[in-house]
Formats: sequence, structure tokens, C-alpha cells
Amino acid sequence: MARFRVATTAANLRRTPDANGIIDAVFPQHHPVEEIGPKQGAWHNVRGTLSGVSFTGFMKQTVLEAIPPAAPASPAPATGLRPAHFGENNPQVTRTRTAGAAPLGEAGMPRRRGADGLAKEPLWAFVDWAEVENPANLRWKPGVFTFCNIYSHDYCYAAGVYLPRVWWMPSAIEALKAGQAVPVAMGTTVREMNANSLHNWLLDFGGQFGWQRASSAEALQEAANRGAVAVICARRTQTNRPGHITPVVPEGQGRRADRSGPVFLPLQSQAGRVNVRFGTLGRQWWAKLGPNDFDSFVFFFNESASRWP
Repeated sequence: MARFRVATTAANLRRTPDANGIIDAVFPQHHPVEEIGPKQGAWHNVRGTLSGVSFTGFMKQTVLEAIPPAAPASPAPATGLRPAHFGENNPQVTRTRTAGAAPLGEAGMPRRRGADGLAKEPLWAFVDWAEVENPANLRWKPGVFTFCNIYSHDYCYAAGVYLPRVWWMPSAIEALKAGQAVPVAMGTTVREMNANSLHNWLLDFGGQFGWQRASSAEALQEAANRGAVAVICARRTQTNRPGHITPVVPEGQGRRADRSGPVFLPLQSQAGRVNVRFGTLGRQWWAKLGPNDFDSFVFFFNESASRWP
């Protein structure tokens, strides 16, 4: 039944639905009452309690306002070290909008489902759908900034494996490890991740989320060709400058890695200064080490089952 509260300074509870009916009680402003029967004309049949005594009768609809139903309680945040996602399932987060911290929520985004196993077709389908090179897709459009970290996250997210767009702050990690419930709160418990921090995350935490390190570009491409989600990530020597990360995608559909014997350049998909849907990018960009370039690079792949049902 509906619940109401008194909207005026006071409200008379009458024995009958009649302005001249006998008044059995007077309820003060904001006092709650509960509807117990069908409305009769302009009168609500209600029950309320005053000083522990229950009264039933009729109140005019003009002296009452509805109490909205209570929102369901949010589930308690899970404990233990776990993936952090900020603002999932928002259909307003699309390819054509500039990027924030939330993952893509656009309807029709191809995903690899758990039942797909290590199928490669959903990975190719996401890359083709994303059209990373299309300037209308502002999420990855290069300008003053580039968005390799966001695109790599999006590729992994669509594949159902975890590469963080946001990650827990140290105090939140300690709380989670201690079994405490920690919400995802930007700037308080989580922070955004760039390519430099993803390089470190893969080394420090990646193994807990299914990431395995590959020993070479050849081994990384072989893993991708099995259907694994794979990335190359390099950290800048000057960490105030951007690092870089690219997904390595499976060969097939006429697309090949650059081979002269072993794989020299894996087949990649990139958001960077130049966005490339499928390509080898023309050089071993990660191997450019030095004080003005990278100080470290890593090859990682993930063969975990997709989180998507």
C-alpha cells in the first residue's frame, strides 16, 4: 500500500470520508500514514499512530503528499583485491564522445563471451567496430593527448579480461587485503592509469588477474594467435612523459605480423599519435630505450575466460 505524510501544518483524521465527519485524531506536519483501503473520492483511507495509539480513518488528499518508495540498498562492496571499474554500464559512454574514466557502455559493442572460449572472431570484431582511425570516434582521437591506455583497456574490456582503466590507491589495497569493504571512488580509493603505470601494474599485479609474461615478440604473437588477449607496454624513462601500450591481435583474415624467420613486428592495433586499426606499425617502437625514450618494456598475454556471460 502507498505511504503518505502530512503536507500541511496539521491534518484531521475523520471517521468518514466527509468534511463534516467526526475527527478522531489530528496529525502534525510530516507525520507518516499508510493507506489501508481504496480511495473514496478525494479521501484516502489511512492508518497512523500517535503516542503509541493506532488510528484509522480518512484524510483529504489535499493535506497529504506521497512518500517515495525507499531505494534498494546498494550491495556491500566486495572485499579482497579485485578489479576496479568506474561507472560501468553507462550507455552514454560511446566511441563518439571524449574519454573519461568509465568503460565503454555503448549498445552493440562486440564482446567475447565466456562461451566463446578463446575465439578470435570477437577480438577482430571489436577492432573493426571501434574504427580507432575514424576521427569521428573522439574517444581515441589524437590531439594534445593520445589515448593508447584507454584503447588498450577498451580492447581488453570487450574481451572480458581485466586491464585497469582505474586502479586502487595504496591505502585502498591495504584495506581490501584486510578484508574491508572499499567502494570505487575516484580520487579517494582509485586513480586513473596511464601507460607508465600499466607497465608497473602488469609486473606487480597482472599475475593475479591472469596475465602471463611472454619472452619474445614471437611468443606473444603465438599467444595472440591462440586467442589470448595480448599487449606490449613500455614505460618512459622520464615518467612525466607518456609511455605507450598496444594490443597485439591475432593474425588472420589476410593480416599478418612482420616475419623474417621469427616475428619481428607483431600485428597490433593502436591509438597513438597515429591511430591504426590493424598493422605492424613499421618499427619496434618499444625497443627505443634511452634517457629520452623508454627504460623498460614488457610483453604480456591473458588466456582467462571472459567475464561476460
